[in-house]
Amino acid sequence: MSCPLCGEDLKQVLFSTTLAVVSCPSESCIYPFNLSMAELERQNLIIRVSEQVIMEKMQSKLKEAKIETKVANFITKPDDEITGI
Repeated sequence: MSCPLCGEDLKQVLFSTTLAVVSCPSESCIYPFNLSMAELERQNLIIRVSEQVIMEKMQSKLKEAKIETKVANFITKPDDEITGI
């Protein structure tokens, strides 16, 4: 999907712990922050994200950064495995 204002490829960016927004990565572009909240939702530019999805993406980034697998697995371990919940 391309930015309708500048043509850059849109990226999914984590906005909070459970929400991501699809936005233009260009620092000189305002898309989609020029839209109302209703328009963001209508165009499906706000996406609910689970912790598992975030950790899976983080796992691949850690691998690309050549972080030791054992360390990467610990960093991305679900909270319930750490706290025993």
